[in-house]
Amino acid sequence: MTRRDGQPVLDDEAVERLLTGRSGSTEPELHHALTLLRSLGDAPAPQPTAALADLLDNGIDSTVVPFRRPTTRGRWLARGGAALAATAASLVVAGTAAALPPALQDTMADLVSALTPFDLPRPASGDAGSDTPAPTPAENAPRSGPLSLLHIPHPTKTY
Repeated sequence: MTRRDGQPVLDDEAVERLLTGRSGSTEPELHHALTLLRSLGDAPAPQPTAALADLLDNGIDSTVVPFRRPTTRGRWLARGGAALAATAASLVVAGTAAALPPALQDTMADLVSALTPFDLPRPASGDAGSDTPAPTPAENAPRSGPLSLLHIPHPTKTY
């Protein structure tokens, strides 16, 4: 630590005097703490456990285990699993939004309700067997917006 003027608060000699007890410290708490710290150095070192003594005597086994790349089969299994998980997640998300064809939506709703405590929306009762999409109302809807001022004939309608 340094003071504001850049001079050290305690130089190495002052620290050495504090730790050896040769400084006449005027602070009683500091004197007591340093006395306790010095007393720890006077006691004998604790005996190591059997495992630590063995490690100190024999050293660390430096056997290096070589890195093995996964086999081709393992990589294909990992890729297939990731693709299967992504497909299942996509189907559940689309099923939650009721964006699947009615037959698939009904099957996904049954599967999710059987495996989890959640229920996906089911298609309307008359739509369960048909895979044809409902007609879009955009063909018959009146045009609006800035392009409605332009008269562009519809390709299938006769005017």
